[in-house]
Amino acid sequence: MTKEKFLTVRWNNILTLVLGIPTLLYIVFVLTTPVLSDQAAFFGLFLIGVVY
Repeated sequence: MTKEKFLTVRWNNILTLVLGIPTLLYIVFVLTTPVLSDQAAFFGLFLIGVVY
């Protein structure tokens, strides 16, 4: 396998969806439910930001 096979628009779109959708779902969850404290929500967003 060469890197040219993986550096395509298709793979870029797949990676964007795989990495972006869980982040967006977490953000919507944090903003719409009072389940997590503000501090826990902040640390979750912080960790997502560090990873991505």
